[in-house]
Amino acid sequence: MSAPILVVTSVDALGRPVREPKGLVVGHAVVQVDVFEEDDEDEETPPGGKRVGTYERALSRARTAALAELLADARRVGANAVVDTRLQLGEVSESSEAAVFASFTGTALVI
Repeated sequence: MSAPILVVTSVDALGRPVREPKGLVVGHAVVQVDVFEEDDEDEETPPGGKRVGTYERALSRARTAALAELLADARRVGANAVVDTRLQLGEVSESSEAAVFASFTGTALVI
């Protein structure tokens, strides 16, 4: 098992000097949403909104997969930290087909 990679939003959070920058690393994932899935977990939320469990689960899967890809990209370049990480989430829909995406970016470093 390889050593864990530190992922932070700021280089100041590292607490150690940077030995070598490795460049941009990315991780992307697109997950299809089953818009016809019965969802017992939908719940009302104030003020009058509704949480949709199928979308929340799809977003969670996309975020987890994108982070795994970011970490794999960082390992590939020999980094042990990723800083200035950013997460972008979104939806892509076309008629009855819907999907959500997650995209992580960051700067890989050796600390």
